[in-house]
Amino acid sequence: MTLVVVLVALLLVVATTTWHYEVLRVLGPRIAHLHVRPRVRLLLVLFGCLFAHAVEIGMYAVAAHQLAHAGIYGRFVEEASPTWWRAWYYSAETFTSLGYGDELLEGPVRLLSGIECLNGLLLIGWSVSYLHMAMLRFWPDRVRERE
Repeated sequence: MTLVVVLVALLLVVATTTWHYEVLRVLGPRIAHLHVRPRVRLLLVLFGCLFAHAVEIGMYAVAAHQLAHAGIYGRFVEEASPTWWRAWYYSAETFTSLGYGDELLEGPVRLLSGIECLNGLLLIGWSVSYLHMAMLRFWPDRVRERE
């Protein structure tokens, strides 16, 4: 049972990292060629990153929901059949390392939590780095001089 959870977790790391790479790869050139203000470009980069993270959280939520729903890999504490929204909230809380702890998994599926948190931190850090590079690229020189 634990092997299935480990394989699912590794698959999710590969899938979310590939998805994140592709979103950022597509964002850069497309936004650079838009004839809009630098502020709008930066907002588009920001919302692109947020969209990428929302999809990544959704991937983990689907996995947690399906593994918990199967019953043999674990379950959500205090609920017989988890809802999609509960799984998505749990995943968002874990991915961002918010850690309220009001949604918990038990059983082998708990391993997914630690891997999701580590993966989320790395992908969020990647987004922050990308946003910083976008600011350096798109921010007008006159704005940087005033700061």
